[in-house]
Amino acid sequence: MRRKQIYIAEREELIINGLTVLFQVLPEPVSIFGHGRSAEEVLQDFSVHCPDVLFIDEKIMFHQALPLYPVISDRYPQTLMILMSSGTPIPENQRRCADYCISKTILDEAHIVKLWSDLSVQSRKHGSSSEAFDIRKIEEYIFEHLKEDLTLESIAKEFGYNYTYLSTCFSRCMKKGVNQYINELKIRRACQLLLSKERITISEAGSEAGYSSQSYFTQVFKKYTGCTPRAYQLNRSRYGQAVKSFSPSDASCIPPVESSHICGKCG
Repeated sequence: MRRKQIYIAEREELIINGLTVLFQVLPEPVSIFGHGRSAEEVLQDFSVHCPDVLFIDEKIMFHQALPLYPVISDRYPQTLMILMSSGTPIPENQRRCADYCISKTILDEAHIVKLWSDLSVQSRKHGSSSEAFDIRKIEEYIFEHLKEDLTLESIAKEFGYNYTYLSTCFSRCMKKGVNQYINELKIRRACQLLLSKERITISEAGSEAGYSSQSYFTQVFKKYTGCTPRAYQLNRSRYGQAVKSFSPSDASCIPPVESSHICGKCG
């Protein structure tokens, strides 16, 4: 069985040595791939090899001149990130950037074993690579909760993923971002409603498709179809018969606009 490889991004020698000792009490043998005391060192080492787990000091992670988080999360989503603070509370927006947060002031055997147990669960959710990412479950979840206020963060939380990992893997599988996919699916749903229900109002179609704001629904609808919902509805005969089925795969099948009838009166 391959040992998990750990990388420590930390400036203080005392913390590096302390972690090295603590790793010896873990329930499984691990190996330390390397140490980095600056953002530049970390990026250089990661370009050679990508470890399984990264223990990183918060000041290195969010260094003003060279913030590591966007680079690591985008290029190496399979690496679990442990954000280490010096004792002061880590802001919530920064906590969401890591898979786990821990304070250096409470590093001991009990905490490191508990951390490793939590990481084992998180690691299984991550999968060893984006190839283990089950895109079908994500598609089905979005489809079933389309009327809700879906966000990248809420979907990631539902499946136990780091939201950046979810974004990266979803884009690789679908060739489009999560938000684009959601909007395309919602507009497809709205098109279906506008084609199949003669008396449905624009507000009702938008609400059924998952938009709480009619003005925003109209804005997004026009972006994807080229006309407003009202103009689309008025020219429904040009777009064929009502759509009989609707599934997650319909996101890329938005009925095209063929009519040039878009005037100020109709929208």
